[in-house]
Parts: sequence; C-alpha cells; structure tokens
Amino acid sequence: MAHPLRLIGDKVVVREFHPDDVEDMQRVFGDDRVTAWLSFDSRDLDETRVRIEKAIENARVVPRTEFYLAVTTLDDEAHPIGFVRLVRSGSRGEEIGCAIAADEWGRGYGDDAHRVLLDFAFGELELERVAGWIPLANTKRMKALDENGALGRLGFVPDRVAPRYVFINGTWWDCMLNSVTAEEWRRRSR
Repeated sequence: MAHPLRLIGDKVVVREFHPDDVEDMQRVFGDDRVTAWLSFDSRDLDETRVRIEKAIENARVVPRTEFYLAVTTLDDEAHPIGFVRLVRSGSRGEEIGCAIAADEWGRGYGDDAHRVLLDFAFGELELERVAGWIPLANTKRMKALDENGALGRLGFVPDRVAPRYVFINGTWWDCMLNSVTAEEWRRRSR
C-alpha cells in the first residue's frame, strides 16, 4: 500500500493529513453544527492540532489500522473541507465515518468521499464488510439509509438498533448500525 495515500473521486481528493491542515480542519472539528452527531464534541484549535498530528503519526503505523484522511475538493487539494475515516479492527469488517464542513454541505462531497474510501476498502484492502452508525435522533442522516438516500445508493442497509451506543455532547444516543458488504458494493459498482 502506497504512502502517502491519495485517492481521487469525481468531486474530491482523499489524502493524508499535513501539519498545515489544522486551521482548515477547525471548520469541521470546532463547529457545533458538524460535531453535533459525531463521536466527539467540538474541539478548540489545540485539540484539533493534536488530532491531526495523531492522524499523521497513525498513517505510518505498520500494519495500518486507521485511515483518518483529509477530504479536499478536486480544484484545491491544499485546503481540506472535511475528513473520512476507516478503522480496521483486525477482522475483515471495518467502521467508516465522514464529516464535511457545514458551509460545504449539499454539494455531494461527503457522498464522493465515502465512494472513494469504499473503493479502496473493498479493492486494495480486500475487506468483506464496512459498517457505520447513525444516532436515531439524527432524522436527516437516518433518511440517508433509505434506498434512494446517499448511504442507500452506496449499498448501506440498516443492521440493528444499538441502545446507548455513543456518547455525544453529554448524552448517550441509541444508534442504527448499518453496513455494506463487498458483494453488494461490487454489484452496485457495475
């Protein structure tokens, strides 16, 4: 597997983080609109710097178990607008997550970042299954699991409800666990 990783989609480039990405990523990590449904609360600039430094450090771990990558637009790879993350648990089923800066929502960047990372996961990494979670109270994101929703079009299907699955902003949330298999991904990618 090549390092540094650089994956190109129709709208985005997914690449390794650089130390100078911290201020751009504060638009994501420090914005309550974005972090409202993530697995962490909003962070200050120093906390964002620590997270980016950790992502850079983890990119060099062998074997690599975490792909925490910057999402940029095709025309501006220097300034990330979000992140996508794939965590390898050691099995052939892994967890994916993505967040895009609020002022970039609605442009398809998150969908394309998911697509690019799933191609990588089911291609080069030869994974069998990729999973995610969505708090049930996040009704907008839950609609993404519908057949014609953003995640549904990628092949994600609801698996089960997990009570008190994630702790966000001082509250435990019930979540819908969802996943897509390599077989389903290949079927939809034809």
